[in-house]
Amino acid sequence: MLSCANLIGPNVVKFRHRRGWSQKQTVIKLQLKGLYITRDILVNIELRRSVVTDVQIKALAEVFGITILDLFPSTQMAPQTMWQVDQLTDRSRRRS
Repeated sequence: MLSCANLIGPNVVKFRHRRGWSQKQTVIKLQLKGLYITRDILVNIELRRSVVTDVQIKALAEVFGITILDLFPSTQMAPQTMWQVDQLTDRSRRRS
């Protein structure tokens, strides 16, 4: 597995949490858009372990109701966003 294989993982988590969606709910919404994705694929995107395709990026932006550029970190916010995602991910792991 690749470490830091994509840039958008932290923002996928951020937008998913803002909407109050579970990973399963997000996957269902993406599948209804015609995207082949599983929960495992989404987890690997969020944890930045897998590369994200252009088709996946487009579908994620559509289900979140944002622009494609919104998925990418701004250079000023990247460290803060990464910290927030790490905190959310750690909490989720502890609950499991």
